[in-house]
Amino acid sequence: MHPDDRVLVAIMNNRRDWALVENEGWYRVPVKHAPPGTPDFDWLAFYFTKVFKDDKWAIHYYAPIQGHELVTRRDLIPSQPKGFNMRRKTSAPNSSPDERCFVGSLI
Repeated sequence: MHPDDRVLVAIMNNRRDWALVENEGWYRVPVKHAPPGTPDFDWLAFYFTKVFKDDKWAIHYYAPIQGHELVTRRDLIPSQPKGFNMRRKTSAPNSSPDERCFVGSLI
């Protein structure tokens, strides 16, 4: 990591999202809630909330961002039940695509 590198801190508030990072090497950032410049971050850090019990309230892992793509949540997580939040189209009101960030080895 270099002093000028930009780090995006992801709030990990469920184990399902963490399993995707660990097992599949990507993290979903809802575009609607993403900070400005999200595609230009160099690193992704993972802040654990209370669901991680002994590891809560801390950043234990971070990883370099190796790429990103704009996709719908349905395409990202096809096994998730289909509901209102799954019907995301760029032209639909109150819905937006998600940015999938590919991460390198966790540090």
